[in-house]
Amino acid sequence: MVDGSEEEDIFEDDATASVFVPPTYRITVQIDYEEGEPFGIEFGKNLTVLDVKKEMRADGILYPGDVIISINDVIVEDQVQFYDLIKRLFPMVKIEVERKLWKTPLTDIRARQIGLVAKRHHQYFIAYLHRIDGMKLGLSVRQIHDQVVVTKCKDGSIVSKCYQEGDHILDVDGVRVYSKADAKERIIAGLRSASCVSTVVERKEPEDSTSISNRVLLLVGDRNPKMAPDAIKNWTT
Repeated sequence: MVDGSEEEDIFEDDATASVFVPPTYRITVQIDYEEGEPFGIEFGKNLTVLDVKKEMRADGILYPGDVIISINDVIVEDQVQFYDLIKRLFPMVKIEVERKLWKTPLTDIRARQIGLVAKRHHQYFIAYLHRIDGMKLGLSVRQIHDQVVVTKCKDGSIVSKCYQEGDHILDVDGVRVYSKADAKERIIAGLRSASCVSTVVERKEPEDSTSISNRVLLLVGDRNPKMAPDAIKNWTT
């Protein structure tokens, strides 16, 4: 039974000013490259990485959401300076970036706050939805009874960093949500007033190959081939 939720909603973020500092950490990465080799970075505002093209030099080293701080200890002010330093400091650069935290373990305090009763064979964690200018939120959900279920995460979107299809969104910033409308309202309102919102996520643990094999054996049971009645008679006489 689906409670008025056959259609899906895609949440789009049109937030403006940010007043909340989202959870991040700083890390320095090293990139070795050939002269003139493209890094494949698409920038948004304030030297924020929006995308890194596959199989180019920064692929697997820089990630969407990273904010460039410095190159070889030189503070980077804009994209022009970034590419100028890349050109001059060939063949290796050390880039300091501010990297966003997308997921953290669920704390006991947060679990108690929302009255969570954990289910067997499920994982629980806190997912952070960061507001990034130029990057879509890309989230589709539907309501099944009193649960908010993720049905789609657009590739390259904000939620693709922390959600997957089938996840259950249990709360938004510590407030339990039971409907699609409530989840949407709280996520959008949160992103309008802050740089990110946090959500507790329930995710079913994937079955390993052994569990699947055991389940198949239980279904099959002891189904030995049956013998025809005349064959049984001949066998016993």
